Amino acid sequence: MSKMVPHVIPPFDSAMLEGLIKDQPYILFAPHSKERNSEMAYFLQPEHKAFYYAATSEDSDLTIYAEHLLQETQALGAVAKSGRGAATDAMQMLANAMTQMKARFVVLDGIDLIDPATFKEFVVRLRAALPPTIAIVLNGRQLDYRQWQPMISTGQALLIGAQNAPQGSPSAGTCCTNVEVYGFGGGTVYANGLPVTVWDGPLPRNLFFYFVDHPMVTREEVFSTFWPDLPAKEATNVFHVTKRKVAERVGYETMNYASGFYHATKDVSMYYDVAQFEAAIEEGRRTPENLDAWQRAIKLYRQPFLHRLTMNWIVQRRQQLALSYIEALNEMARSLRKENPQQAIGYYLRVLRELPHREDVHREMMKLYAAQGQTDKLQAQYQSLETELKRAFNITPGKATRDLYASFTTTTAATASTTGKRRS
Repeated sequence: MSKMVPHVIPPFDSAMLEGLIKDQPYILFAPHSKERNSEMAYFLQPEHKAFYYAATSEDSDLTIYAEHLLQETQALGAVAKSGRGAATDAMQMLANAMTQMKARFVVLDGIDLIDPATFKEFVVRLRAALPPTIAIVLNGRQLDYRQWQPMISTGQALLIGAQNAPQGSPSAGTCCTNVEVYGFGGGTVYANGLPVTVWDGPLPRNLFFYFVDHPMVTREEVFSTFWPDLPAKEATNVFHVTKRKVAERVGYETMNYASGFYHATKDVSMYYDVAQFEAAIEEGRRTPENLDAWQRAIKLYRQPFLHRLTMNWIVQRRQQLALSYIEALNEMARSLRKENPQQAIGYYLRVLRELPHREDVHREMMKLYAAQGQTDKLQAQYQSLETELKRAFNITPGKATRDLYASFTTTTAATASTTGKRRS
């Protein structure tokens, strides 16, 4: 596994994508691309005149798949010419029909439904029969792209996924197992685009996530986390059995031991959403005015870390990451208070969903409501805080909050009195 340096994924940029795909004969979507819909929409723009076909369960046989492709071209008005003299094979007929359509892209979707043993050869033959101006775009929700890695590594094919793949992926020139790990939420793992769903119990899965989240740990740290009550010899035995199960299920050896530490192996490229989240948080802390960094962090934090698991290290990590998420929300709200107060209120409300008793956030919202003359919402906000503090701690708001609320209510009353006198 390469060193897990987080790689920040930029938002979709059609100009950037156009530059990447220029003169590429084969274009593949990285599994679970964050911008898959936007990228697919780019290839299917009317000006590109793309030929699009999505495989179905009937297309698992390659012969049937090729027949369906040919039928689809004919349905779109293309004529599959047989060529001059001797009959041309079905592949050439298909290429002739696609060429006649003057498409820039041939988009083949759902290709993970087709037998991978023969599909690559089919695609290579099809591409050779097409004009060099036509690129073949391949997409599958669970695309195992190991068979394409040699071509990706040598630049003969391009793997895209939000305009790049995770750090160290095949598009970066490596040729090894590509693992995607998503810790936010219930925790999901993909090896070479295929989901890892069988773990032989919770222990191997928990150990895997621990290694991913701790790319350099001592054996004592592992033992104290997982088997604190076992003698060292027994813990060692259980550890190695569990570690072997992890390697079997994921398809690679997770960690190597050297110099007293377990290190990430060098033969695997790793994408880890939590690492990207923390990189965005650190970038935001270095340059607080960088809203893009805070937004990236917020987007990555879909749900609490491994929210169904209750091991102590997971609970502590979940709390730590939640605080970082709240920090990002707060920074976004703080930066938007003047130029977009309504949007700032939206971010503050998300903070309060995480920590409803944060008085400082309630005060900021009261200030924003006051500035907009929304007295009813200001009062409701204070009452909401009163209710939450009473319920959770059986206390009332602090002096700073009470004084702020009193100043607003006094000002509102004075304004109402002055207005009434003017009318009379």
